[in-house]
Amino acid sequence: MYSKANHSLLLQNMPDAYAYHQIIRNELGKPVDYILLEANQSFGEMTGLNINSIIGKRVTEVLPGIETGSFDWIETFGEVATNVETITFEQYSGPLDRWYKVVAFSDKKGYFATIFQNITEKIKSEQNMRKIIEASEQFLK
Repeated sequence: MYSKANHSLLLQNMPDAYAYHQIIRNELGKPVDYILLEANQSFGEMTGLNINSIIGKRVTEVLPGIETGSFDWIETFGEVATNVETITFEQYSGPLDRWYKVVAFSDKKGYFATIFQNITEKIKSEQNMRKIIEASEQFLK
């Protein structure tokens, strides 16, 4: 039988990083930040962040520089929270120096959840394989 307690227990104990957020908008309605409302232990382990010290804080406080990277995390998650949609993507996080596969979804306008998998080793392996292939091709010419 399904219960909210079972749902919460599942989220807290799953191996993937889970977090729930609220988007923050400026006076023009543009997403400018988001607040971490809830996260599981895997989120702390996968990001290296102390969950107890970041709950209730803005992402720009927790990860300074996130808004200046080449990928706009805030805008991307703002779109998810606005459109109550689901997206999946792979992206590098400069402040954490890691690659993540991310599923972001919204169950309610203005809020979104994220599920992260650390894919840094996979990406590094793929990059190394490309280098080997390119070197082999140069050698064969």
